[in-house]
Amino acid sequence: MSIDINNSQLDIDNLLERLLEVRECHLPDKFVQIFEQEINLLCEKSKDVFLSQPMLLELEAPIKICGKRWYNIKLWKSFNNCFNCLPVAAIVAGKIFCCQGGLSPDLHSLEQIQQIQRPIDVPDTALMLLDGIRLNNKADKQSENRISRSLSSLFDLRRLGLLCDLLWSDPDNDLKGWSENDAGISLRFGVDIVNEVSY
Repeated sequence: MSIDINNSQLDIDNLLERLLEVRECHLPDKFVQIFEQEINLLCEKSKDVFLSQPMLLELEAPIKICGKRWYNIKLWKSFNNCFNCLPVAAIVAGKIFCCQGGLSPDLHSLEQIQQIQRPIDVPDTALMLLDGIRLNNKADKQSENRISRSLSSLFDLRRLGLLCDLLWSDPDNDLKGWSENDAGISLRFGVDIVNEVSY
């Protein structure tokens, strides 16, 4: 089937059908041709869906919660614009708190998460630079952390507080309390902090 990539309409059913068809044939060398325009349109449509949902999802259990970068920087930005609309956290079965990163000393109530307005522009420039350093293996871990701290201060990532922590804070079994994480982007937190949580 030929697809008019200049058409601004996206046939989501057709896209899903092509993806599922490959999954069902179980051939590792079988690929689906997805045009960049289709991905951009899918990101645009996804933003509307994400924005129609609450910032803090309440999900039923059991659930499977699940990349490499492809194409070009323009498409990468399209994905980021879509990600800026995603919910940032979820509560599974009324008792399991899920987020990309971790806890925050600025989080005192789950309502704070609900009040975060979307789309929210998460500063991706510094993170893309750091990701590029990692992908090119041009720095050892110590140099990578030093560069990350410099980028963090240059782009003032900590100014985002709660959101930044929900996305990038890290648990640390050997820590008590809070400490800046190695990358300097957010914080690390110990088991004692996890045990104190009662949102």
